[in-house]
Amino acid sequence: ADESDKANPEKDPHAFVASVVFGKVFFDADPAGRMVFRNLCKHVIYGMNYGAGAAKVRETIYKKGYKGPPISVQQVKHIIETIFKVFPGIPIWREETLAWSTREWQVRSPILKRWRYFPLGKGEATVAWNYPIQSCAADILNLRVIALKQRLVRERIPHRFLAQVHDAVYILAPEEYAERVATCMFEELSVELTLVDGAPVMPF
Repeated sequence: ADESDKANPEKDPHAFVASVVFGKVFFDADPAGRMVFRNLCKHVIYGMNYGAGAAKVRETIYKKGYKGPPISVQQVKHIIETIFKVFPGIPIWREETLAWSTREWQVRSPILKRWRYFPLGKGEATVAWNYPIQSCAADILNLRVIALKQRLVRERIPHRFLAQVHDAVYILAPEEYAERVATCMFEELSVELTLVDGAPVMPF
């Protein structure tokens, strides 16, 4: 999302969670205030993904440069409990994922079914929770990058893929093709992934 969209709960998932958790307080805030709530919820969600407790999440929030009103461990705990209450599927999914990974000794990406050998040991529950989330995002992006590559070749646009860092893709192309490359990137990387019977419709 563009910077101007990050405080919009209709365009940014972290802003959406913040709007649900804080309600009227979020909507009454100005854009800068909404961003404080949005970033707070973002750090809490990421901390939850890695299995961090309220105290560790609070510590991480301040390490990441949190500039909002002082926040206590109890307030962070309340945010986590609110997220679990509003989205009850999250704790259920966590329990089921951990149980399956413990039983099968593996974790899997939910889309392409890539798997990772996973002998569950002490403190490794966070891997069971985090791997399906991160690998799902990677699968979606990789499928769209394949579609982007095929389009650039099909349209005979000279280019070279330089790198992919998280959700960012870097492409080198002659200056006169810059706008066409940008258009292709926007159109191919912004589409939703279509699923049929739980399996992705391949873009190639």
